[in-house]
Amino acid sequence: METYWAKLPPEQLAPELMSRWKDWRRYFWNTGIGEKAEKGRRYYYGWNNQGEASSRVQVGGDKGQYLKVVMNEIRPVVQRSRAMIVAQAPKMAPIAANSDSEARAQAISSRGILEHVHREHDTEAIDNEVLEIAMTMGEGFRLILWDATKGETQAIDPDSGLPAGTAGDFYTLPLTPFDVAKDPSLRTWRNPPWVIIRTWENRWELAAQHPEKAEKILAAKEREPELGDGFDLRIGVTDLTNQGDMIPVYLFAHVDSGALPGGRLFRCLNEGTWLEDSGNPYKTSAGKSRLPFESCAPDRIISTSMGYANVFDVLGIADLLNALESVIASHTVRWGTRPIVDFQGSGLEHSTLGNGVSVLTVKSKEHMPQPLDVPPIPPEVFAKVKELSQKIFQVLGMNSTAAGEPPFSGMAAQAMALLDQKAREYNDGLATSFTAYKRGCASLELSILQAFADTPRIAAIQGKAQQWMLKSFTKDDLQHVREIAMEPVPAGTGTMSYKWAIAELLQKFGVQMPPEDVVNLMRTGEYESPFEYEEAYRLRIKSECEGLLEGRMPPLLMARTHWLDIPEHLALLAPPGIEERPEVVTAVLAAVDAKLAMWRAMPPDLLALLGGPPAPSSLPPPMPGVPSEGQQPGQQPEQPQRPQAPEGAV
Repeated sequence: METYWAKLPPEQLAPELMSRWKDWRRYFWNTGIGEKAEKGRRYYYGWNNQGEASSRVQVGGDKGQYLKVVMNEIRPVVQRSRAMIVAQAPKMAPIAANSDSEARAQAISSRGILEHVHREHDTEAIDNEVLEIAMTMGEGFRLILWDATKGETQAIDPDSGLPAGTAGDFYTLPLTPFDVAKDPSLRTWRNPPWVIIRTWENRWELAAQHPEKAEKILAAKEREPELGDGFDLRIGVTDLTNQGDMIPVYLFAHVDSGALPGGRLFRCLNEGTWLEDSGNPYKTSAGKSRLPFESCAPDRIISTSMGYANVFDVLGIADLLNALESVIASHTVRWGTRPIVDFQGSGLEHSTLGNGVSVLTVKSKEHMPQPLDVPPIPPEVFAKVKELSQKIFQVLGMNSTAAGEPPFSGMAAQAMALLDQKAREYNDGLATSFTAYKRGCASLELSILQAFADTPRIAAIQGKAQQWMLKSFTKDDLQHVREIAMEPVPAGTGTMSYKWAIAELLQKFGVQMPPEDVVNLMRTGEYESPFEYEEAYRLRIKSECEGLLEGRMPPLLMARTHWLDIPEHLALLAPPGIEERPEVVTAVLAAVDAKLAMWRAMPPDLLALLGGPPAPSSLPPPMPGVPSEGQQPGQQPEQPQRPQAPEGAV
């Protein structure tokens, strides 16, 4: 093939994609990772390979002579580990493209805007599900697209009265490794050039969106025509009378590259019917083309693009544990109740016996059966069950203390903290991957808003003391934000003891916290928020300094923090060679003089409200015992007149 297959026209690309999808599925299963991922998911929900479940005890054997028990010891350990990672989930820290005040202000507001997006789309629940998928199936994914047909209505068709235009909104959902296909020849998981993603969509909605192809959409098969769709995420029977409404839709995404300029986004059905075809508009904040998804994996298989989970290593242990538990249950139930021997004609009525009691009837004492000496279960079996259970804990990086059950009562708090920390350290690899995943998702969401948020949108932003404010924004309000970083959250910072320790530490440093700030600290664990007045002061001072460097005087207002402004303004005169810019020197000195005069003229009550110190005197203080110029010995020095604010100052 001389032409790059990703450049094929839609009619030829659709069957080519389905062929490559099936190639990946075969590769995924033949390597054994598909079997591990399917088994990990089954065991996490209490099913074994024979379809037996932890929710009941099954009967095995030709005559039901033994019991089959499924013990789900994987799920509680995975959930505990996931809770530890989520509890230390990092916080977003938007990075400004430069250091000017406008960029910093946009970086601050962008965090609140993204938090609003996350609340609207329940992103926290999606991220937790992706983490759960990664821990049980080796790798989890999250698809993040911009759907122009969603969002608030922006226009109405005057003829039909129906919506004719919408503002657009995010389309996001979690994916399993069975929903994502890549190039089998990839030797790394980083930056794949293309990906095929399977989603499940309502056939009737698709038919309404594409009326010209409605007949083919409504006739589309619910399952893949080949490979038997060996892994079905939907729990339940598949031999339903009615055809399901949800059908698989395949999205092909390719980055902008030399082989395919502009990239490509292409959607089709499993039998080759194509729905949409366009370029790939998704880019990073730096302008580099990217794919609209992020992945998270506990570990990576070297020289492949596939993930690996610790759960894979305990699946065999779980099989052996279930077998031993079945032996113990079968022996206990079969021989735990002794039968009663009855002679014919003894008059004993079975109705007087309790439920579950077995009765053997013999003709006479000569026909009395000999008792069977049933050996007890060897203690080694019970020891092995305990050992295997502990081994599952160890392989999954958990210990009894971290799970909430110390090995013995009276254990020292330091030792318990050490064991808990060891469990957290074991999960550091997954926590790092989860942090990178969240950073990638937030950066992708930011770049999508920077590209597509053309019309004004309203975001509910959380401010000081849990107060909320509505902020209108467009993509222009986010253009100076470079990317999203993640600030780590130390372990234990969410506990009440940690919050009280912070409050006591602030008090020791003389910080007088208002009651509302104390309540906010107890509720959120934070003392400052991005919308505190201190941050507003810093942004204003930085903006004034930028104007002074251009020779512009800042607005003069008495109710300013002049004791903070003046040192920052004077620092502009520190760099060498600044005297060669007389317009800067003149503007800085004039601003300092004006602010000094206003500081000295501030009423005491205003100064106290702003928390400022007394202004320095305009005259140097006299030396003790030495009369100043024009002062007679013993005469009190004259008090300087109180300066007045410059004319025009407010």
